[in-house]
Amino acid sequence: MRASHPRGWRRLSLSAFLAFQLANSLELPVVAGEPGRTMRIDRRVTAPAGGLAYREDVAPAPSAAANAENARTDDAAPPMPMPESSLPVMPSPEGNQVIPPAPVNGSTEPQADVPVGGGMTLESVIALADANHPRLVTAFQQIQSFQGLSLQAGLYPNPVLGTAGPQNGVSTNQYNVFVAQDIVMANKLGLSRAGVEREVQQAQYNYTLTRFSVITPLRQRFYQALTAQRRVDVLRRLVLISTVSRDVANRLFDAGEGTRGDSLLLDIELDKANLALNNSEIALRAALKQVAIAAGVADLQISRLSGDLELDLPVYDLEHLRSEVAYLNSATGIANSAVERDSFRLQRAIVEPIPNVNVMAGYQNQTGPSENQVIYQLAMIVPLWNKNQGNILSAQANLAASRADVERVLLDLAERTTFSYNTFLAAEQRVTQYESRILPKARETLEVTQQLYSQGQIDFLRLLQAQRTLLEAELARNDSQEVRWTSAADIAGLLQLEQWP
Repeated sequence: MRASHPRGWRRLSLSAFLAFQLANSLELPVVAGEPGRTMRIDRRVTAPAGGLAYREDVAPAPSAAANAENARTDDAAPPMPMPESSLPVMPSPEGNQVIPPAPVNGSTEPQADVPVGGGMTLESVIALADANHPRLVTAFQQIQSFQGLSLQAGLYPNPVLGTAGPQNGVSTNQYNVFVAQDIVMANKLGLSRAGVEREVQQAQYNYTLTRFSVITPLRQRFYQALTAQRRVDVLRRLVLISTVSRDVANRLFDAGEGTRGDSLLLDIELDKANLALNNSEIALRAALKQVAIAAGVADLQISRLSGDLELDLPVYDLEHLRSEVAYLNSATGIANSAVERDSFRLQRAIVEPIPNVNVMAGYQNQTGPSENQVIYQLAMIVPLWNKNQGNILSAQANLAASRADVERVLLDLAERTTFSYNTFLAAEQRVTQYESRILPKARETLEVTQQLYSQGQIDFLRLLQAQRTLLEAELARNDSQEVRWTSAADIAGLLQLEQWP
């Protein structure tokens, strides 16, 4: 026979216990029997090195299956350190000096300091990419290659040293030694070097472009993993709440105040929460591995990330943003350098028919009779039939194509900027809507529902629905945060911002 207790006492004590558990996991006011009594729990902590970290005062469950049997709330997750890190100096298109990245040595050891006992920051993973990613090494070596070609293009041709015997007979012999040198006319070497120097400039711009093509996906992977981490935290709280709710329903059933149907429904809710948590944990592990791969250190083990998803991000004006991207992005610099390169190549093709002068001078000795002689020669090619017409036409076409390519690059950047801007703006509005309207209403609904339940005015399923509504709103906001941060990272990549966010 079930134990009999006063109905009001049982409902009040169980609801007080449940309300405390909910507040401890949802950061809500505790309403425990007395309508005016509240307790607020602040989860915001200051991280080392001046950063902000987000800490949940609920211990992460060792597994979803364990959560189903035993909810734990005793341990707190440690604060997330945010160490300072510096980025390597980027190549400047103003000159040829570029600080090289660290060579890839094949080791799986990370080449940057990794926080021990806390979460890895965005600055840490970017430092790893700068030190280890092979694409950066390739881009730097391309700069070195073009610098070598630029040096070679301006070198003067070597002189010719020779000897000959133009006359060999019985009575008279001639022997000579001479030096010949090509005199390059019409500044051909200067034009050739100027054209290759624009290729050096393109390679420097390409290094910057390559670096941000590495950093931008890395930033996006980081915030995708950070939101996945937050999703796991929220689902662990859902499992905790579902476990407590199931236990409360079982106690009510044992006390004769609930039904078996309520217990079974809550068992199903707990199974669904555990399944969602399992899937999210798998997705989080995959997201953390993608961060390591994007950083160029595939074997790096990342257990947790440290970052603040609540930071304010700038909201740009679209037209101003498009003009800034067109001005700052290295793709524009590459296209403009190509125009300058092809312009120099056209000038070089035009002066090619102007002949170089070959100068030769030497000494000649003649025997029988003996004579000392000076010899000299001037020679040049006469551009009678071949005036380099075909190469001039080709250079003109290449220059026209390069000028058109500048417009293509600007259109491409404008399209990408517009898409990223619209995506970011929509996500920013969704996040603002959740934070200013939906989540406050959901929290207020749960608070009121707790009060009504503690007074015995509504049944337990109504309280459960209010809990789930709040958690679902938090998950939906988290999804919007992921889109918000990944699109903002894309905008930062288009602007090629070093310091972000």
